[in-house]
Amino acid sequence: MSVPTATPTRRVQAWVAGAGAIVLAAWAGMLAVPMSHALTAIAAGWVLMVIAMMVPTVARPMLRISAGSGSRAFAFMAGYVLAWTLSLPIAVLVMRAPIWSTTSVLVLWIAVGFYQLLPTTSKNLRRCRSLDATAAPSSLGVRQGISCMIACLPMMLAVMLSIMVWNTALVATALIVLATCTFMIWEKSPSVSRTAIRASGIAIVLASVVAFTFGIGMNATGHVHDASAHAMGVSRS
Repeated sequence: MSVPTATPTRRVQAWVAGAGAIVLAAWAGMLAVPMSHALTAIAAGWVLMVIAMMVPTVARPMLRISAGSGSRAFAFMAGYVLAWTLSLPIAVLVMRAPIWSTTSVLVLWIAVGFYQLLPTTSKNLRRCRSLDATAAPSSLGVRQGISCMIACLPMMLAVMLSIMVWNTALVATALIVLATCTFMIWEKSPSVSRTAIRASGIAIVLASVVAFTFGIGMNATGHVHDASAHAMGVSRS
């Protein structure tokens, strides 16, 4: 008489724990590494943010595509992170542009809200929910990453610029990142409608306009850290 084995369950638990550890390590690194406009700092910060913020948003499809296999799960994760890493040149160009101030970052958040209203955002969020699980996991990860990048790149850039330009404290940085990650997990849920996504865009626009109007998030002393100042290693008052 054969005896049922619990190995598959243990295997799933092991790789899930491993994936969780990678995400937590990325969170720790992201919060520990000082934000700056130096090329290496942007590259490191971008990759860490992708792992910390974006990987949790695809936990549901990763579990489905893994079919209980840790190797398939990590292949999917590798493809996903690779696809997002391809956006690094865009991130570098945007974040090193000499236009960013507390005010212009708020304007960027208004643009992020309007981006949520575009059909391409809803279209790519739907693609994130409908992958063919029979294909190669690394290929699926790349395809998922590209769809997520098209839908979420403006928000990711806004988050990183907010942290750098507003010079937020550690707790504020963690709260901004956690809130954004939670939002992106929500908008990728199969139960979230196109109407809800558009409503979230309107909410972002309204919140950003209010912040812009009343100077919320701006330093009361008028001390502004912008991209050009950071690039030269100085600050402007």
